[in-house]
Amino acid sequence: MKKHLLILPALLFAFASLAQPNQETFPPAHPSDTEAIEKDTSIDSEDCLNEKGYSDFPFSENGITVGFSHTGSVTSYSNVFSNCGITTAGGSIHLGSNSVGSFTNSFSSPIYSVVFNITAADNGEVITVNVSDGTPIIEIVDTDCPENWTISGNALSAPGAVAGGKVKFSSTEPFTSITFSHNGVRNGCLFTLCADSLGSDEPAPVPLSTAAILVSLLLITGFTLYAFKRTLG
Repeated sequence: MKKHLLILPALLFAFASLAQPNQETFPPAHPSDTEAIEKDTSIDSEDCLNEKGYSDFPFSENGITVGFSHTGSVTSYSNVFSNCGITTAGGSIHLGSNSVGSFTNSFSSPIYSVVFNITAADNGEVITVNVSDGTPIIEIVDTDCPENWTISGNALSAPGAVAGGKVKFSSTEPFTSITFSHNGVRNGCLFTLCADSLGSDEPAPVPLSTAAILVSLLLITGFTLYAFKRTLG
């Protein structure tokens, strides 16, 4: 009988722990602009050992095929370019040189995030980001000059000196395409896609709902009481 009496509080404790809110969600809530720059630059920079530029599309990585389309001022920039501790390889995507332009990367399977190296963004340049699903989230994960970047909603801009950074783009939902639009100010900026980042994120486990936990507790309580009555009988 004592054994059955001990089962109930132990099971109640175990399931009550499941009711604690899940602190890890995907993707993370978008912090304020200042917090995003200050916090994300402390994150370990993600690998970008496999850069993809203007002429490298389509390609496949981790079972995901990436396409490329563009309109307006989008060309290939032949030289290597470095600033703020970030380098874009030769053959990068040159977006918005003295004229508006946009490019889109499509993905054969939904992804949770993608990382780009971005360099040569100058004073007044604004990059607007849109995704096929959900609301885009922009995070600077590596740069030596965070003060040269501003994030405002789905816009990434360089308000002062030339800016460069490794930038992670995610969304509130898995997405199958991402589009970058440039306002055409100054000489434009350079992009290379970090193919290493594709498929590196997985969604967080879905936490049990409160209703599911309560039903489970009722079932376990009923079973325990039944076993207790049988022991007494």
